[in-house]
Amino acid sequence: MDELERIKKRTYCERCGHCCDKGGPALHHEDLALFERGVLGYAQVFTLRRGELVEESVEGGLLPLDADLVKVRGQGNRWTCLFYDDDGKQCTIYDDRPAECRAFNCWAPDELKAMYRAGRIGRADLVPAGSALREIIDEHEARCSCLRVQELALAFLGGDAGAGRELVDTITYDAAFRAAFAERAGVGDEEMNFLFGRPLHVAVGQYGLEVGRENDRYFVRKAPQ
Repeated sequence: MDELERIKKRTYCERCGHCCDKGGPALHHEDLALFERGVLGYAQVFTLRRGELVEESVEGGLLPLDADLVKVRGQGNRWTCLFYDDDGKQCTIYDDRPAECRAFNCWAPDELKAMYRAGRIGRADLVPAGSALREIIDEHEARCSCLRVQELALAFLGGDAGAGRELVDTITYDAAFRAAFAERAGVGDEEMNFLFGRPLHVAVGQYGLEVGRENDRYFVRKAPQ
């Protein structure tokens, strides 16, 4: 019996950790209580921004987001959920686990499929409108929109050198904005990856580009195949 057939015949969790290794869950409105209770904070989550391409684990395929999406972050450079204990093969916040984790059964995924896109939260649900922090987020978004970055990346790949220059300017602005905010607010990369999403020099990789630095200036080029 192959692994897929074996999983289909399960009727209970075997604590293999495979689902946790794939990444932390997206968060929903019912998970806002976890922030209120201090189970989650800005440093434990990150934002995938509107327009970013993401691998939809339930629906399948690489699809652009139509709205911000907040997820539990991974462990360092790994996708494995921050709260998964490899040694103990267990969730370290099991009693407070997010809604997707409660709904997910690998042998019977219908419950997760039914709620997967319903009520997912973004930064706007966690940072109040009119607050100083929200104004800073909006300022960054106005200049570093993922939708605009996608337009520039695709135009550059199509041979538009001007789009490439604007893309480099945007990547440079994003890096400087983050550095200035980190110094002023005293926050680390984890919090900034929630507030402003992934750094653009990382995010443009999804379009087949790579970013480098030469003489303290960024440059972009098509990634080698």
